[in-house]
Amino acid sequence: MRGDDVHGEAAPGALQSAIRSAHARGGHGPAPRFSEDGGGSVFDDWGRCARVQPLGTRTRITLSEDDRMVAEGEVDAGHLIDRISTSGGTYETIAAVLNEENGPGRHSG
Repeated sequence: MRGDDVHGEAAPGALQSAIRSAHARGGHGPAPRFSEDGGGSVFDDWGRCARVQPLGTRTRITLSEDDRMVAEGEVDAGHLIDRISTSGGTYETIAAVLNEENGPGRHSG
């Protein structure tokens, strides 16, 4: 379930809903935290954090470790929601989507 509307933008709350559902199905690590702006943070047992911020058809992902940013970029919101829904709302899943869309050899435009 992508949670897209007719214009291709992720429905409000779709990202948070996907993360909540994935964590309830067997998420590891501390419970995710959510903000009123539609974003949220997913943590692992080693203190890493994946912050997601919906931007319509895109989502900004910020990865941090030991309170310092280690990676940041934007990904397709629908793709991220699909992956969280099928693979789980873990730090590793979110980091993998960021790498797939923004890793070495990826160029915009």
